[in-house]
Amino acid sequence: MESTKFECQLAPVGDPNMKVEWFFNGKPLLHKNRFTPIYDFGYVAMNFGWVYPEDSGEYLCRATNLYGQDETRAVIQT
Repeated sequence: MESTKFECQLAPVGDPNMKVEWFFNGKPLLHKNRFTPIYDFGYVAMNFGWVYPEDSGEYLCRATNLYGQDETRAVIQT
Protein backbone atom coordinates (compact mmCIF):
# COMPACT_ATOMS: atom_id res chain seq x y z
CA MET A 1 0.00 0.00 0.00
CA GLU A 2 1.22 3.46 -0.88
CA SER A 3 -0.18 6.93 -0.36
CA THR A 4 -0.56 9.58 -3.05
CA LYS A 5 -1.88 13.11 -3.49
CA PHE A 6 -3.39 15.02 -6.43
CA GLU A 7 -2.80 18.77 -6.27
CA CYS A 8 -4.35 21.71 -8.18
CA GLN A 9 -4.14 25.50 -8.07
CA LEU A 10 -7.33 27.56 -8.47
CA ALA A 11 -7.81 31.20 -9.38
CA PRO A 12 -9.23 33.55 -8.33
CA VAL A 13 -8.12 32.74 -4.81
CA GLY A 14 -10.87 33.18 -2.24
CA ASP A 15 -13.78 33.15 -4.73
CA PRO A 16 -16.84 32.54 -2.50
CA ASN A 17 -18.72 31.09 -5.49
CA MET A 18 -16.07 28.47 -6.32
CA LYS A 19 -17.34 24.89 -6.14
CA VAL A 20 -14.85 22.01 -6.32
CA GLU A 21 -15.95 18.47 -7.14
CA TRP A 22 -13.97 15.23 -7.40
CA PHE A 23 -14.87 12.28 -9.64
CA PHE A 24 -13.59 8.72 -10.05
CA ASN A 25 -14.16 7.08 -13.45
CA GLY A 26 -16.91 9.62 -14.22
CA LYS A 27 -18.81 9.21 -10.94
CA PRO A 28 -18.67 11.45 -7.85
CA LEU A 29 -15.83 10.40 -5.58
CA LEU A 30 -17.21 9.30 -2.24
CA HIS A 31 -15.05 10.70 0.54
CA LYS A 32 -13.93 7.79 2.68
CA ASN A 33 -11.66 7.59 5.67
CA ARG A 34 -8.66 7.25 3.37
CA PHE A 35 -9.65 10.04 0.91
CA THR A 36 -9.18 13.52 2.39
CA PRO A 37 -9.94 16.67 0.38
CA ILE A 38 -7.86 19.78 1.16
CA TYR A 39 -8.97 23.33 0.27
CA ASP A 40 -6.72 26.24 1.23
CA PHE A 41 -6.69 29.65 -0.54
CA GLY A 42 -6.58 28.36 -4.11
CA TYR A 43 -4.68 25.20 -3.26
CA VAL A 44 -6.82 22.10 -3.76
CA ALA A 45 -5.73 18.52 -3.19
CA MET A 46 -7.09 15.04 -2.68
CA ASN A 47 -4.94 13.07 -0.29
CA PHE A 48 -5.17 9.27 -0.50
CA GLY A 49 -4.06 7.73 2.79
CA TRP A 50 -3.35 4.47 0.99
CA VAL A 51 -4.14 3.12 -2.47
CA TYR A 52 -5.49 -0.31 -3.42
CA PRO A 53 -5.72 -1.97 -6.87
CA GLU A 54 -9.44 -1.12 -7.04
CA ASP A 55 -8.48 2.57 -6.86
CA SER A 56 -6.92 2.33 -10.34
CA GLY A 57 -8.67 4.62 -12.80
CA GLU A 58 -9.22 8.24 -13.80
CA TYR A 59 -9.66 10.97 -11.20
CA LEU A 60 -11.07 14.34 -12.18
CA CYS A 61 -11.13 17.63 -10.27
CA ARG A 62 -13.74 20.13 -11.52
CA ALA A 63 -13.89 23.76 -10.38
CA THR A 64 -16.99 25.84 -11.15
CA ASN A 65 -17.79 29.49 -10.45
CA LEU A 66 -19.97 32.25 -11.95
CA TYR A 67 -17.69 32.50 -15.00
CA GLY A 68 -17.69 28.84 -16.00
CA GLN A 69 -15.86 25.66 -15.17
CA ASP A 70 -12.55 23.94 -15.74
CA GLU A 71 -11.24 20.52 -14.90
CA THR A 72 -8.09 18.47 -14.77
CA ARG A 73 -7.58 14.71 -14.82
CA ALA A 74 -5.04 12.21 -13.56
CA VAL A 75 -4.78 8.43 -13.67
CA ILE A 76 -3.74 6.04 -10.92
CA GLN A 77 -2.47 2.63 -11.98
CA THR A 78 -1.65 0.17 -9.22
